[in-house]
Amino acid sequence: YKAYSMKGTFGDNQPLAVSFQLSNGLTRWVLGMVLNMPTPKQRADIMHRFIEVAKHLRQFQNFNSLMAVMGGLCHSTIVRLSKTMMYLSYDDQKIINEYSELLSSSYNYGQYRKATSDLQTKFWIPIICIHLKDIISLHTANLDILENGLINFRKMAQLSVIFQNITDLQNSVPPCQESRDVIKILQ
Repeated sequence: YKAYSMKGTFGDNQPLAVSFQLSNGLTRWVLGMVLNMPTPKQRADIMHRFIEVAKHLRQFQNFNSLMAVMGGLCHSTIVRLSKTMMYLSYDDQKIINEYSELLSSSYNYGQYRKATSDLQTKFWIPIICIHLKDIISLHTANLDILENGLINFRKMAQLSVIFQNITDLQNSVPPCQESRDVIKILQ
């Protein structure tokens, strides 16, 4: 994260690059699956299935994948399909609105930040790009060395809080058991 924030490129950071590619690929896949359907009713049915997936992602506190799925469902090319939207149930439309508000960039992602600060468990998957944005903002807006030649400890402390939160998340244990059968199928 630190190298990306300082250089502005992935460079040799393959895990971070792959993470972004997976997230963007998921968004494009959702978008493609919906748009690939020939009728408004079929598009709405696919959207409903992805809304169900979004509910599970929210339940599992996987905000990064939730953002990717919602990015596909709320893409401008889908939102403009008024006939498709007419086939969505009230509950599906309500979920789309609720999750769109949760993931909105308004007030510096205020709803997302509030939701994650209120979590009862230690395990959750953050929206990586938001935390990278925080690191980049801190790095570019504040000097490492102050005018008087002293180290900017306020900047370092703020960065350390972000890095500590990310490190804590990497060390947290998911609230589920792995399924060897599913892993074998995926392999």
